[in-house]
Amino acid sequence: METETIQFRASAEAVNNALEIVSVVDPLAVTEQGQSGFFFMVGKKKEGPDAGKDFCWIYSKDAIHAARTEFPISDVVVTGGGQRQFVYLVDYLESFKYVDGEVVFDVMNDWENTAFTVKWGTVGGLSTERSTIDPRAGNTIDDRLEAATDPHTYRTILLKEALQYGAKFLASESDRNARDEFKMLNIYDSILDPIGKGDGTLHATDGYQHFFFYCDNFKGKGLQVNIKNLKLLDRFLAKCGPEVVICAGNEMTFAMSSDKSRILGWSRHTKKPLEFKTIPMKWDSHVLRVRDRELLLKQLRFMRSEMPKTRDKIRVEYNSVPNQVQFRILVDSKVVSLPIDVIPVEGSESRDYKYDVHIDQLIGLFNEVKSSIIEFRMFRMEDHGGAKGGAGFRTVDEYWLDQDGKIVGGSGMIPDPANGQVYQCKVTRFMPNKI
Repeated sequence: METETIQFRASAEAVNNALEIVSVVDPLAVTEQGQSGFFFMVGKKKEGPDAGKDFCWIYSKDAIHAARTEFPISDVVVTGGGQRQFVYLVDYLESFKYVDGEVVFDVMNDWENTAFTVKWGTVGGLSTERSTIDPRAGNTIDDRLEAATDPHTYRTILLKEALQYGAKFLASESDRNARDEFKMLNIYDSILDPIGKGDGTLHATDGYQHFFFYCDNFKGKGLQVNIKNLKLLDRFLAKCGPEVVICAGNEMTFAMSSDKSRILGWSRHTKKPLEFKTIPMKWDSHVLRVRDRELLLKQLRFMRSEMPKTRDKIRVEYNSVPNQVQFRILVDSKVVSLPIDVIPVEGSESRDYKYDVHIDQLIGLFNEVKSSIIEFRMFRMEDHGGAKGGAGFRTVDEYWLDQDGKIVGGSGMIPDPANGQVYQCKVTRFMPNKI
């Protein structure tokens, strides 16, 4: 097999941007010495506005994830072989960060002697050359990507927000006792929820707490993401652009920028999702509007600071006269929070209540609420066939985001339509008092 050489030029900035994107996936070691690298492939664009132009694609793959990105190149010269592939070792990628201007690549693949080198430098004279590994050890995800179907386009900032907040309500990845369904985020559509009540809603639960995030932008766009893929997906979304397209293949699910220049894939989950269920709002016997969210959170954090780490229960009390919520530490303590003024919604019961709750979960109901005015809701489980002494608590949070993810409305304030496209989000966080 004839020795192959590959030469081309590229912007150092474009190379660095591409490496930053593909680095969301750490490539597996492919040699006995533990060497790993990114797989590069030179070719011409087949579609889009850059069809026919020279590009270099970079791939990274581990056991269950894969990433692909690209950058434009020029002055391409290939002699012999025609493989147009090479591997650049991960250990030396940081060098590109210290280079400006244009980079010149000179690759040699000596197939007969299994000798492979990558040389690159700048027009000004900087130069480096390193041995690398056989590029035939690498592979692409192109065939699986082309076979993927049913693409859904999401506003990136909305999907990122919903995934980040929902992940905190899932069971831990390391929890061997938790069912797989409790480690899975679902956005429901007519396929995942044939009844149709969940269309457009992201749901996360650990079996006790529940998180619901509804947005019109999610309607008809079903998605399942396992907790083990969430961190990588979150990192990718931060680099993806204003919109992200997600589609499903036979083996992998893919997230990509709208121009397909940035792609992340992960092993497809095939288990049936949890049936979409919500607790009716009409069950809520007490609906209290909390105007001072910061005061409430400050009191909860004060209570937490007064408790040993081995304890996690406090008592939440509602006094209908004078319409205040207060917290107390249980067991061998007389620590009491400041009272927080609340406003009962019309029709809310005026009856007092006292329940023991998990303080960290209660903080979770309020900690990331966006609206300045929060609906704090409670119902007695025994009123609906549940255990005596049990209660359910939830917060309801409605707000609007603009295209950059900035809050432009909430707490009863409607955003000005003249300010451009806005997205209404409705978030419900639920917890039982006993777990």
